[in-house]
Amino acid sequence: PEARATVEDLRRLPDGFSPGGLARRLQAYTVGTPPKARAKLIATGAAEVIAPARYGDQFVVLTHRDLYRTDIGLSWENPTFIEVERLVI
Repeated sequence: PEARATVEDLRRLPDGFSPGGLARRLQAYTVGTPPKARAKLIATGAAEVIAPARYGDQFVVLTHRDLYRTDIGLSWENPTFIEVERLVI
């Protein structure tokens, strides 16, 4: 919840204000990814660039949360993967 709220703060940050403080708050929630994997996550919609007109590609958020597990981290090999439990209605 804290990371989601901080991402929303980043989206709404008024022009002229530095995102540095928000970036520091997000550090605990960051995962390093190789450039090709990052591009693939974005291309498939598994991740999105936050306010690219303002920040470029500095901030990318994972939108497909099934790809991250606390025990193994981020799995970018198959960005369209969906946990089977989410398929049950």
